[in-house]
Amino acid sequence: MFHAALTTIREAYSGDAAKDQVAIISRLHRIQASPGLRAAAQVVFDQLHAWGIAAEVLRVPATADTRFWGASLFQEWEATQGTLHLLGPSARRLADYRAVPLSLIPRSIPYQGTLDVVAVDGGDDEADYAGVDVRGKMVLTNAMPMPARRVAVQRLGAVGLIYDGMSQASPVRLACDLPDALQYTSFWWRDGETPDTFGFTVSQKVGAWLRDLIRHSAEPLRVQVDIQSRFYDGTLDGVTACIPGKTDEEVVVVSHLCHPAPCANDNASGVGCALELANTLHTLIRQGRLAQPQRTIRFLWVAEMTGSYAFLATHEDQLARMVAGINLDMVGQDQVQCGSVLLLERPPAASASFVDALLERIHTALADSGTSTSGQGSFALHRHANVPFNGGSDHYIFSDPTVGVPMPMVLQWPDKFYHTTADTLEKTDPQSLALAGVLAGTYAYWIATADGPAAANLADEIVARATGRFARLVQDGIDAEPVRAWQTVQQQVEFEVDRTCAALRTLQRLAATLDVTPWLADVQTVAQHALTRGASAWQRRHPDQSAAAAPPLPASVPPAAQQIPRRLVRGPVDVPPHRLAPADQTAWFTFQRDRLHPWAVQPTVALYWADGRRTVAEIDRLVALETGASDLDMLVTYFEFLAKAGFVTLTA
Repeated sequence: MFHAALTTIREAYSGDAAKDQVAIISRLHRIQASPGLRAAAQVVFDQLHAWGIAAEVLRVPATADTRFWGASLFQEWEATQGTLHLLGPSARRLADYRAVPLSLIPRSIPYQGTLDVVAVDGGDDEADYAGVDVRGKMVLTNAMPMPARRVAVQRLGAVGLIYDGMSQASPVRLACDLPDALQYTSFWWRDGETPDTFGFTVSQKVGAWLRDLIRHSAEPLRVQVDIQSRFYDGTLDGVTACIPGKTDEEVVVVSHLCHPAPCANDNASGVGCALELANTLHTLIRQGRLAQPQRTIRFLWVAEMTGSYAFLATHEDQLARMVAGINLDMVGQDQVQCGSVLLLERPPAASASFVDALLERIHTALADSGTSTSGQGSFALHRHANVPFNGGSDHYIFSDPTVGVPMPMVLQWPDKFYHTTADTLEKTDPQSLALAGVLAGTYAYWIATADGPAAANLADEIVARATGRFARLVQDGIDAEPVRAWQTVQQQVEFEVDRTCAALRTLQRLAATLDVTPWLADVQTVAQHALTRGASAWQRRHPDQSAAAAPPLPASVPPAAQQIPRRLVRGPVDVPPHRLAPADQTAWFTFQRDRLHPWAVQPTVALYWADGRRTVAEIDRLVALETGASDLDMLVTYFEFLAKAGFVTLTA
């Protein structure tokens, strides 16, 4: 199906060359809408031009009132100086932007002066400040700066922040594992918010030392601050390049260009991987070793999320021609050092597609590089897993049903050094880069060349994989402890059947005349076989219960859950506080803190299922089938906030 292309691409792709590109990009401080991001875009453009690949710089306004669909941009920011000096008997330099760019929190306002420092444990709740006077002072906090700023600066009158926190990436990183590293964090001024504070980041070790000084000093701890920075109407820059096809249909390869220096794996690795892939495909086609594809392969190097919103919103006429895509984010990790696993993340169930079956099948062929001592059997020499949709990167915008470009992500996770100054070049592995590059290249090229027979072959693969999933769902239901009602198992299988059939229908994007009816019938047949066998086995395990019993009647649904959300903008959305009435802003912050995990996928998935016909209760049921978690009250509140922010309407 794809093996000839895989072999050709694998022979030509160089992980070492990809790492050379990572080395160049990771030296640049690639803050979104900044001179550093513009410089990175220029590096990418110049390299493509040197290879003879037609490229274009993407440039959109970066202003406080720029919006693309539901996403707001912000002014460009530049800093030329940012130092923090401790005064007094223990005088020393605590932070210097020119030496370590991450030591100055991005989008800090300019400031010069001498300030007292007070310390709090936490900092995103007013109770953390009990008995501490912060007015006119700097606050040493281990809470993330944006929520800490809302309390310390906006409510209690502090002037600036010193952040000494460190997030955890379980199980490979506890906060204590990186005592000398700095955590990446940022201020985000959006939707009319006026930049009103500044901050520095110090390591946990330095933070502990400062806290000890504060506890044992009779005099206030004082620091000298010197920040030279500015906000101005500028641009958000990116780059696009194309491997031309014979038609105007496209396959999209995305790798986000932003993030501070050094941030090698996140995401200079994706940038370098995609650059080497563009050169590899361009060279192979020019040499005649690969045929020119039917569909164009488009590469995008953009600011994470905001750059994707901007490109898609300014190219809406192209969306229908974008057949599929792939997102390369954090693909270069040395798995031993970073503790990472290569993850192939599927698109959301609401956007079921052929793409995940294709990507997983290619990876299976690519990964079979080890053999047992007798030569019988093969296996991967790297850690890997296929995982459900989680979001958190550019693919969550493309895969939104209102956008319609199904896009899996290739990612290494967890990562011991993620979002810290310890994410440096020596943690990047050429073999990981080559694995991701060949995987993405074979995937993109196959889609770009796929015709009717190729689509039919992939349909067989989709049914084969579905057969295994149905059997696994049934067996897990049989083995479940405590005993799971058989009707629950049936509902899960029926959901998978529906999504598999939806994925099969998307093959008609590759071959419009392909009749998928035979495969749809196969899916129903294998699902029914799995359920019939499972019901018999379940009955043997639980002879005192009936597998045929009617499912329990649903509990009464509150009126608010019977409302139907209708989306007003394309793409996923966040709720900007300044789009809410002042009385609702505090409630939103509390809801975020108490009900929404920072990376919770349920609200995003719920928005994908909101098609203007389903009630919130019906959406909750689909979310539960997809994610295994139901929280109707949370979704009711979430959609109410979206309505208040103007992103949806709610009708009875």
